Amino acid sequence: HSIIKECKGSPLVVSLIGALLRDFPNRWDYYLRQLQNKQFKRIRKSSSYDYEALDEAMSISVEMLREDIKD
Repeated sequence: HSIIKECKGSPLVVSLIGALLRDFPNRWDYYLRQLQNKQFKRIRKSSSYDYEALDEAMSISVEMLREDIKD
């Protein structure tokens, strides 16, 4: 619940952290701290995720938005 609250329910973040927790189930506190400290580059992919880090995935998602809704 804390991770979901910290990322405001973002499906992107929840899916990335969920994939990471599948491989590293004892790292809940670590990922929560990284979200709280805005350390997105430290939230790294598992081998099955398309992007290397959370900030990269978010940047690509924002870049794909129409210009009138990017802000």
